Amino acid sequence: MSDFALVSPEVRPAAADQPDSLTAPRTAILVMTCLAVALGWLPRLRWGFWIDESATYWMSSEGWRAAIERTWNWPGQSILYSIVESFFAVHGPWQEAVLRIPSVVAVAIAAWQVKRLAELLIAKEAGWYALVPFVCGPDIMSFATNARSYGMALTASLISFRYLLEWQRDGGKKNAALCLVASILTVHFHYLFGFILLIQGAYLLLSAGYGLRVRWSLPLITAAAVPLSLLVILGSLRNTAQQNVDFQAAPPEIAQWFKLVFPPALLLGLALGGALVLLLVPKRKLKWSPIPLARPVAWLLIVWLLAAPTLFFLVSRFTSKTMFTSRYLLFTLPAIVLIVSWAICGIRNLQARTICVLAIFAANVLHPAMLLSAFRESPSSWREPLGLLAQKPPSAPVFAASGFAHAVFGNWKTENPKTSPLFAPLSAYPIANPVIPLPYQYFPEVERFIEQKTAELSAQPVIYLLSEGDSGLAPWMTKFMEGQGYRAHVEHANEFVVIEFSR
Repeated sequence: MSDFALVSPEVRPAAADQPDSLTAPRTAILVMTCLAVALGWLPRLRWGFWIDESATYWMSSEGWRAAIERTWNWPGQSILYSIVESFFAVHGPWQEAVLRIPSVVAVAIAAWQVKRLAELLIAKEAGWYALVPFVCGPDIMSFATNARSYGMALTASLISFRYLLEWQRDGGKKNAALCLVASILTVHFHYLFGFILLIQGAYLLLSAGYGLRVRWSLPLITAAAVPLSLLVILGSLRNTAQQNVDFQAAPPEIAQWFKLVFPPALLLGLALGGALVLLLVPKRKLKWSPIPLARPVAWLLIVWLLAAPTLFFLVSRFTSKTMFTSRYLLFTLPAIVLIVSWAICGIRNLQARTICVLAIFAANVLHPAMLLSAFRESPSSWREPLGLLAQKPPSAPVFAASGFAHAVFGNWKTENPKTSPLFAPLSAYPIANPVIPLPYQYFPEVERFIEQKTAELSAQPVIYLLSEGDSGLAPWMTKFMEGQGYRAHVEHANEFVVIEFSR
């Protein structure tokens, strides 16, 4: 067998084919990367918490010991992530931005890991051309500024992959230790991201199949260490497995698979760049000569891009499990980024390459719709509707529907909304009013419960309802309360409605 090589010497592009200098595009790429963070990431840090972020706040707001206890029985939530966030949970006007710091830092590190993977798998120059497509990706801009564990799981998975490759090439205890620790952290931040360890294994098998020398000691140690590390949270995993709490969304359509695997904004930006290159660069100076990839690398990119989305799609399509969603498949995004960087590096003209990267930046960051979405309030933020209620008379009771789909599975009637995780937004944005809990879903039992409670509150001149705007609860309760002699005044706040019933 030949030695393990990330890019086989026989397929490396000749030096004569390379551009004369990389200084200009490197500077331009760094400028675009910083602008993407400034325009696409930072404005989102001021957004109010959406429902899952409010759960992160609830779990971590009382310190790391309480974070362990609170997360232990919460289905699917990373205990390790809650511990990390416990050091960033603060009360006050900056609580959203501070709680999101770990995700911002983690995804910034992830961007550098993608650059290193491009250098290791494609060519030295490819790393710089992977930065902008990665940091400008709509999912990256979202989860980099989201107080959830997906960004940290992505970062750990990429570090694991990078140091596995470097260990295969160079050996070294440092590379082995970093790979092993990062692999363990990957599944502890989000167990579904452990799928990337299977992708790594597939790559090593492919490399061995093509005659490259593969070292198996570290992969075998990792394969044993990762499941052993989960023994410390076995009770929590058992609780997750026993609770069927996912909201059963409609089965995904094949168009959703294409949209997730081939992000439209990224590919449209690349297509726009290609069109501009044809218009602005003389044809005699244009040459697309793609860098030949080692066969295991080519197969790796295909498997990385397609395997998990296809499997998760089929599971979600034909079973009751809801797995096909961008946050669970964030670890597949680097594959399309690496493919895009490989395509750009095939252009043997420095100006044309820069135009392509600029087009991707413009399509994903400077597009008016993207800018507006970043600088306006998040439509799913709970801060605004609860802020409206905080201005109301504190003695008026509030019927509040939980934002968690699995609220219906618990005994929602007896929950204390001021302390219950099912009403976590009230922990982040407390109100003084007495709160009457309602489940996420609207069904006949909810009607009977409201009828009973409003009979007990018949002396109240004002009663409020907080629910999502598209819920059937709001129109039903409006009609019911009008029948009881109340007048309804509706206020919209993001995706929610606050209805005041007064008489």
